[in-house]
Amino acid sequence: MAQTAHSGAAASFAELPDELTDLLRRQVEALTHEIVAEIQRCLPEFEPLVEADRASAHTAVSRWLHQFIDGIADPARATEHNASLYRALGRSEYIAGRSLDSLQSAFRVGARVSWRFYSRLGKHAHLSPDTMYLLAETVFAFVEEAGAHAVNGYAALSAELAGDVQRKRQRLLELLVAGPSLASSSRIAELAEQARWPLPPTLACVALGEPWTPGHAVPPALGEEVLMDLDRPDPFLIVGDPDVPGRSGQLLRALNDGQVSIGPTVALTQASLSLRLARHGLDLARRGTIPDYPVLCGQHLTTLVLLQDESLTQLLVERCMAPFSHLTPPSRERLTQTLYAWLRSQGRIVDASRLLHLHPQTVRYRMRQLEELFGHQLHDADWRFEMETGLRIHFLPAEPTPSHQPPPRQP
Repeated sequence: MAQTAHSGAAASFAELPDELTDLLRRQVEALTHEIVAEIQRCLPEFEPLVEADRASAHTAVSRWLHQFIDGIADPARATEHNASLYRALGRSEYIAGRSLDSLQSAFRVGARVSWRFYSRLGKHAHLSPDTMYLLAETVFAFVEEAGAHAVNGYAALSAELAGDVQRKRQRLLELLVAGPSLASSSRIAELAEQARWPLPPTLACVALGEPWTPGHAVPPALGEEVLMDLDRPDPFLIVGDPDVPGRSGQLLRALNDGQVSIGPTVALTQASLSLRLARHGLDLARRGTIPDYPVLCGQHLTTLVLLQDESLTQLLVERCMAPFSHLTPPSRERLTQTLYAWLRSQGRIVDASRLLHLHPQTVRYRMRQLEELFGHQLHDADWRFEMETGLRIHFLPAEPTPSHQPPPRQP
């Protein structure tokens, strides 16, 4: 596209009379001052640049005007060399942090001021209307092409750096979940700066229970504080400073209420722990141990701790349940529920009866059966802790609380 437009400008240059070059070149300095002043007036973002280095600003505009005049003298000089200069200008504008709108506006200001100046000059020099029409066409074609080349340079560098930043963000994400031995605070801070990730005091990992689908709407629904790895069978995200008010709600809306498990909030060097727990919470939700999505792991830490090594917890459950093995299933169920409620109530019969929806006398009767079964162990703190832990695991996810169906009222 740029090449086609450039050929059109070269054709316009070829039709202008050669004597224009001397006339226009004598006015370069005056026109340069007008263009710089108008850019400074109309575009406040350029004012600090002009004030800081007015000589450079004048040199750049003067060079642009001389290139235009050189094109009249020798249309063949409107070459790819000039295009590369404007692409370089576009890249420098991107590096300076100014927007494409600012860059295009600067070219429009330059074109407008140039034509206004040349109109006055042509009238004073008695140039023919045909020459003035052609001069106007050439000015605007030249400016349009210069602007297009600059925009191309701006966009190319933007895409190039965006790709580099994205690669850095991916490396940062991988570093964070690599574990504390690799993810040192200094290395995280260094890579976060390169990846343009605002370094937060804490983070949380978010595990998704399904491969990425268009139904998820994270980009751009979340800000740059979110790192993502979505191109994998078990996609996950890292959210910086997750406890900021409203951030968890924003996250869940962006994820479209899917199978989501949000790991606990941890220090930056503990991201691997948050991710491990988030994935474990996801697994427990699939099995029904944790009742529903989204899984907020910070609210289920006890369950997550108890079930980290399920082969070990199974041994504990079997040990705790062994003394009940000789009972019939209904008796075993009644006594284990009663013992668990009594342990949770710290030995208070009335509180245990409320948990079980039973009369206190019924609980006392069952406790006498348990005293016959366990004797003095009921008053041993270590035994009580171990038994309560084992029974808690045994009754997951349906603990005997008022929210559950009460057990049969049998003595």
